Amino acid sequence: MLSVPLLSNGSAPAPCRDARFRVSGRSLKKGASGLLLMGFLAGLGFSPAAAQNLGTRCTPETFRSIESIEVGPGRRITWMGRPTLRCPDGVRIQADSAVIFQETGRNQLIGQVRFTSAERTLLADLVDYFERDGRLFARGDVHFTDTGRDLDVEGDTLVYLEITPNRIEEEVTVYGGRPRTTLPGPESETGEASTPYQVEGDRLQFLGERFFWAYGDATIERDSLRAAADTFAFDQEADELNLTGSAWMESEGTRAEGHTLNLAFTDGRTERIRAVGEARLVDTDMELIGDEIQVTLGPDETPTSIVSRATPDGPLAQALTEEMTLRARLIEIDLPDGILQRIRAEGEAHGETFGEDRPPVDEDAPTLAGVPAGDFLAGAEIVATFEPVPEEELPPASDPDQEEDEDGEARYRMTGLEAIGNAVSLYRSPPEDWDEADGVVPLHLWSISYIMANRILITMVDGEVGFVNAEGQVAGIQLDPDRNYRPTPAQAPEAPEVSR
Repeated sequence: MLSVPLLSNGSAPAPCRDARFRVSGRSLKKGASGLLLMGFLAGLGFSPAAAQNLGTRCTPETFRSIESIEVGPGRRITWMGRPTLRCPDGVRIQADSAVIFQETGRNQLIGQVRFTSAERTLLADLVDYFERDGRLFARGDVHFTDTGRDLDVEGDTLVYLEITPNRIEEEVTVYGGRPRTTLPGPESETGEASTPYQVEGDRLQFLGERFFWAYGDATIERDSLRAAADTFAFDQEADELNLTGSAWMESEGTRAEGHTLNLAFTDGRTERIRAVGEARLVDTDMELIGDEIQVTLGPDETPTSIVSRATPDGPLAQALTEEMTLRARLIEIDLPDGILQRIRAEGEAHGETFGEDRPPVDEDAPTLAGVPAGDFLAGAEIVATFEPVPEEELPPASDPDQEEDEDGEARYRMTGLEAIGNAVSLYRSPPEDWDEADGVVPLHLWSISYIMANRILITMVDGEVGFVNAEGQVAGIQLDPDRNYRPTPAQAPEAPEVSR
């Protein structure tokens, strides 16, 4: 920013700090604050005693006409036509006309108002500056740019409040006509500029060097990043970005939603993403639902853990894939170094699977009432462990940055599934001699294995069930169908509800 603050006494301000914040892997620079207009109006405190002198801060370079009238003691009004003023720090001011009111301390620039310096420009149809109150109003097609920082602000009306004895920080508010601003994007390792962020709202507000807000259907975009909320707020000192009210964000195929979204930053990188209130996280492989979802990212901004929580008396948190539904009070996903290692569900944990390797099921056929169509595992706690699929087993076209390759092959496979505490499992087996040519398998022809134990451990071999261990007070039942029995819908057998 310029070295002389707005209408200052000539003393230089403290240097501005240059900080950043990141969003789903991107950064925003500090600097979009009340200091945006610093120095632009440093010469508008005109001296009414000598209209042609115009005070000590700015001098007239050219003007078409000038007139000064003293309407009473200390009540001088000065008019200038088409003035061009040269001010300190290389600031140049132009307008169709200027009016200076000595008594009220009001300085008015009218028509095609333009403030310029080496890298900064402020345009407006009308500018009013009230020196005694430290207030400035710019109206009509307001446009402020800072090419040095890739900063751009547009709106219908801009209000600037400078530091006074009763105001400890500058404040800039822009509203009218859906104001928008660009905020600088991250610099590359070589220091090259990148695509800026585009922020829009019904009202934009900058407070000192710390806070920035966008109100009213606020949006932010940059490359693949898109986000929106009722209110967008950034605390530059705490390095936190908050989206409040119907908040959502999307980036590279991942979408997060919630009543509020909070992003925390450390050393210019995104450290945490937190969604609260009907929270939802969706990517190409999994959907997470809960009252609160938190994603923790590593130094390279790759997720290292994801946690979904439910409220004590609210609906369970859920993790959903095409093959599995997992519900619990708490769901934790461990991804050390970005590699899926474990999914843990705690509190009323219940998992139901629908394996792709199972024969097709005739879901319209009669079945035992109360018995679910899929396999399930339940307990106080469920833990699923995973391993990467060996590279030699993946097609050559597999993309290591995707959970699945181009042919739909998963990059991870389950190695074990464990239920602890009041564990219950139900597993269906299709007839061994059933041929695909026979079509779908009616549910009443599947065998059912039902086990209750203190602990149930299912070990997977090459992604398929290898063996099942049950420990502590084991009980269960094996139901094999009568192959000759073909119930009609009216004859569908009744069965007691199966505990999950």
